[in-house]
Amino acid sequence: MKNFLSFICICIVFILSAFTILTSVNWKVKENYQVKYTAGGMQGYFKGLKATLVFDEEHAEKSKITAFIDATSLNTGDALSTEHSKEGLETNKFPIISFVSTSILKTTKGYDALGNVTLKGVTRKIIIPFFFDSKKMSAQFPFVDKETFSGRFTISPKNFNITRMGTPEEVTIELTIPVKK
Repeated sequence: MKNFLSFICICIVFILSAFTILTSVNWKVKENYQVKYTAGGMQGYFKGLKATLVFDEEHAEKSKITAFIDATSLNTGDALSTEHSKEGLETNKFPIISFVSTSILKTTKGYDALGNVTLKGVTRKIIIPFFFDSKKMSAQFPFVDKETFSGRFTISPKNFNITRMGTPEEVTIELTIPVKK
């Protein structure tokens, strides 16, 4: 009888943990994402985003975000501004910008991803407030992204040793990341 009860308990724990694991979803970034920055009236875009997004809407604490962006893909739309920005970031020496979450919290307005961003070889703690839109669109709108991560945050370039003349005090980063399972 004792062995039978132990077996039943093990089965219950296994089944419950399987359901816990299933609630977190591995998301893949779709190609039509946007990583935009605005600084002192100038704006630009990055391409080359690679991310691992394990996200659970109801239990954000089980989630993890790891993202890498190709800093050399920066484009302002103006060749001189693009080159100036790339020189300030030293993209030839530091071609990757990364973010690795240490925790994700559900907030009243969405979520906060707490983690470390590495830019120009300097790592700093940062909070990225974001939303996850998981609206269930009908089949009538097949071209509308159904699941999207979006957020907006600011950084201070001087905190990452970006001190080139003309560097703004703050840079705003806007993310619109459509995803699929």
